[in-house]
Amino acid sequence: MFRVGVVGAGRLARTHIRHLRRVSEVAVTVYDSNFEFAQTMASEVGGIAVQSLTELIDLSEAVLVVTPNFAHAEASVAVINAKKHLFVEKPLSVSTATAKPILDAALSSESVVLVGHVLRHFAMFKAAHDFVAKGGIGTPSAIRMSRGGKMPGGAGSWFNDHSKSGGVFIDLGIHDFDWLLWTLGDATQISARSVGVVEGSG
Repeated sequence: MFRVGVVGAGRLARTHIRHLRRVSEVAVTVYDSNFEFAQTMASEVGGIAVQSLTELIDLSEAVLVVTPNFAHAEASVAVINAKKHLFVEKPLSVSTATAKPILDAALSSESVVLVGHVLRHFAMFKAAHDFVAKGGIGTPSAIRMSRGGKMPGGAGSWFNDHSKSGGVFIDLGIHDFDWLLWTLGDATQISARSVGVVEGSG
């Protein structure tokens, strides 16, 4: 049995756990700062809930950090320092200052560290990547991207606080940047602007 810990008991954690449970050899342990949330999720998926991050790490061979973005760093560094494998949802953190400790820990560890960039695995994005890579549009010299949609989690969610989420640019734009780097390589010049709501209000 392969023991996987999940830090966080929100909507996205439920999605990850649903897929984990498709593998019969996986046992799931859940930790959330709200123990009742962890208990509810664990009971739904046939896992167990624990009351501390330390206990979860001790019981796990690999850990998924699926918390709000601002809380990624502390849990991720703890997992790596415990020499356990880590999957952390994107973005790595909300700033370079808070992401750097994760990177530093990963570079000095033998743990496998994965960041949840999923567009590479979506059929339409992979097809677009392959088309460009095969020269289907010639040699790209410039690309323009846009992103919009509903507020993740609704207007009252932690996403609405940009100090916790990074806002659309950090939380969702990171998908586009990952696909662009994968498809086109390093950029030589970047410009961006937000045409949406005032920062912190959406």
